[in-house]
Amino acid sequence: MQIEVVSTLTSDDEERVAEALIALLGDLFGSMPIAYALRIDTAGSKVFQRSNINASRVQVPPTQH
Repeated sequence: MQIEVVSTLTSDDEERVAEALIALLGDLFGSMPIAYALRIDTAGSKVFQRSNINASRVQVPPTQH
């Protein structure tokens, strides 16, 4: 699954939203018996990542610009 979001948020607001999203999605996926890797790249080049890779191999695809 790959999700892309385009918005008019400021860089500071985008980082706050990205941090909240990575925590929320990590908690959601963490409650399931699945392996996952999450990555959010902001327009300001900040990267947020979270993963739980226990059962299988999961790779985060390279960023396409």
